[in-house]
Amino acid sequence: MKNNKLWLCGITSAGNLDNLKEMIDPIKEYFDGLIFTYHDDEDSGSTYLEENKKWGRIVYANWCNRHAYSQNHFLYQGPMKDGDKFILLDSMERVSKEFMEDHLPKLLEYMDSNNIACLANYGKGFLFRFNEMLEFRGSPHWYATALDGAQANMQLEKNLFWNVRGEKRDKFQWVGHYAKYMFCYPAGSNHALLGLEKQGDPQQLFPIREKARLEFRKIAVERGFALTLNGLKLMLSQPLDDVLKHYINNEKTWNDFKRYAIDGDETVVDTHLPSDMKKF
Repeated sequence: MKNNKLWLCGITSAGNLDNLKEMIDPIKEYFDGLIFTYHDDEDSGSTYLEENKKWGRIVYANWCNRHAYSQNHFLYQGPMKDGDKFILLDSMERVSKEFMEDHLPKLLEYMDSNNIACLANYGKGFLFRFNEMLEFRGSPHWYATALDGAQANMQLEKNLFWNVRGEKRDKFQWVGHYAKYMFCYPAGSNHALLGLEKQGDPQQLFPIREKARLEFRKIAVERGFALTLNGLKLMLSQPLDDVLKHYINNEKTWNDFKRYAIDGDETVVDTHLPSDMKKF
């Protein structure tokens, strides 16, 4: 195991220099290199990654609204070899030097001693052992397949691992975020699963919600609107006919977007409950 390397991996895009520096600078010395998938045009963020990648690689690819597809770029086009370990972070997540110095060596030893291939933090994949069959699937909520060992879970304390989403993002950022996942993402997205456990059996409810989501997107295309947030805003800014009212009154994502992004209604709440919708 002495020849195995440790990598820091992720996917990112233009305009994220500050986040990348905050995430990477304090801990970069502990990794053999960076392996990132980079979307959009090269900018100061990609320059920073190139300057700090060491033995790693920055893989440039077009963003296509498929998270797992983008993550598989750094799996398959980077320098990782069987048995290497990697930590996967998004640009809003942080780990401390204390974690890298005092906790990570023990976790790596634990993984080797117990044949652990994925160590999740609060249920989200965090520390992995690479093998050539490893694959990410699902978008935007992804998971790993073909692990060559067991999976274990842990709960890191906030001084060791945290995210800065609450500090960096607007209070109502979630409105556009959910709308992006539901409107811009293609068939095969699993975002429509979110929140269904509060309403019944997700396995029964998901196909119904996903069918309605795809119908709504098809209507937008047929009416000449792009499958972008701006396209959604243009469509819902027009007088609502009975067809649009039907979808808006039966999907909280569209309901919240219409209310906040178009009408400026700040009484929207971040839940997935139909009871928190406003009827149009």
